[in-house]
Amino acid sequence: IVDRFLLEARVSAQIRSAHVAQTVDVARTPEGDAYMVMELLEGETLLHLLERERKLSVGVACAFTLQILSALEAAHDLGVVHRDLKPENVFVTHGTQKTVVKLIDFGIAKARREGEANLTMAGVTMGTAEYMAPEQAFSADKADARSDLYAVGVMLYEMLSGVRPVTGDDPRVIAIHVDRGEVKPLVHALPSVPPPLAGLVHRAMAARPELRFQSAAEMRLALEKLVGHDAGGTLPLPL
Repeated sequence: IVDRFLLEARVSAQIRSAHVAQTVDVARTPEGDAYMVMELLEGETLLHLLERERKLSVGVACAFTLQILSALEAAHDLGVVHRDLKPENVFVTHGTQKTVVKLIDFGIAKARREGEANLTMAGVTMGTAEYMAPEQAFSADKADARSDLYAVGVMLYEMLSGVRPVTGDDPRVIAIHVDRGEVKPLVHALPSVPPPLAGLVHRAMAARPELRFQSAAEMRLALEKLVGHDAGGTLPLPL
């Protein structure tokens, strides 16, 4: 547990992005207790926002997604895979004029570092079932950057429609449904969604990693092309 705590502190401290909660210090007390100091965030998690609003407008959902993808670009460039992306780990800061989304909780992140022990055993499942890519559902050590993009696709689906594409508590059962194509099309959950945007969401949620976007940058550029570059920056709070 302490090793994972210290890993989270090291990882979050190294990622330089306006969309990742920053760690400013990590150390131990004289008694040996590990601690980290993080920036103070004011706002709420995306989970709480969705519980209150149920779903978001297309513009807001896409703007939030672009910010999440920007954070992942910075993380993935360092070889860090979050592995537990979900609304609970996306923090929406409410400033006086702007809304900025930040990723939090890199506690089960997978960091590719030479000389570091692997904290994940093959065949172990780690993550949250409804946002977990099929390959990750069967073994957490199989997760890579494309697994994070799968979770982004699920969150965008949920932000737009107010529901999740597949529900359940067993990640392997959910993975089987995804693999079989037993996912409710976004155009059925939200008939008003622009078909190109629905196509982007389903590409991100493809069962096979090779059929998804291959990087956060690729997905970000594709989304920017659909909604316009300005949506990726900070936006006036619309809620």
